[in-house]
Amino acid sequence: MTESLQETRRKYLRWSIPSIVLAIVTVLFAVASFWAQMHVVSRYESIVSEYLNSNVESDPRWTLDSMRHASIAAKRLVVANPESAEAATQFALVEFHSQRELMRTLSNPNAVIDKESLQQTQELGKTMRQRAIDSMRRAAKLEGPAAGRARLWMLDWQFREDQLGTAPSAAQWEEWQDACKKMLASGDDAKLLLADLLIHR
Repeated sequence: MTESLQETRRKYLRWSIPSIVLAIVTVLFAVASFWAQMHVVSRYESIVSEYLNSNVESDPRWTLDSMRHASIAAKRLVVANPESAEAATQFALVEFHSQRELMRTLSNPNAVIDKESLQQTQELGKTMRQRAIDSMRRAAKLEGPAAGRARLWMLDWQFREDQLGTAPSAAQWEEWQDACKKMLASGDDAKLLLADLLIHR
């Protein structure tokens, strides 16, 4: 019986040591992965922040490559946290910024650009704008302060877009005002937009 217990103990030790080593390696790998992910996310946030503070006129480093890098970084932040309204709005801001700078480049009287490149750039600007609007729309469906800002932006955008066509109906004005009042009730800063709606009405 004693020999059996000793043999069992030896077997236990033979199996437990590799298990302990594996557990330690797993923990170390998890910690390293978490640290790497946090570092990468921080780097993406830095790229996006630097890009949003740059422009064609004041930053000679602004290029199409920097635009693409910022767009990729912002998109990866969305992928890393798909339920983050902040990430979605940041991606939208990057796309709007890129579109604005592209249009500024085209409006430069010293710019030398052929007809084909002009058309391609204009199409790219339209694509960026649509991606930005879609991202704002997605952010507006989420939760948090950034989602509130996205909802406010979407309502303001809809208000501006609809005014480009026929005059809004009384029912449309009421719908916009009700939406603003709901935002105010939920804590969103919609006072200026509501005032704008009332003035235009």
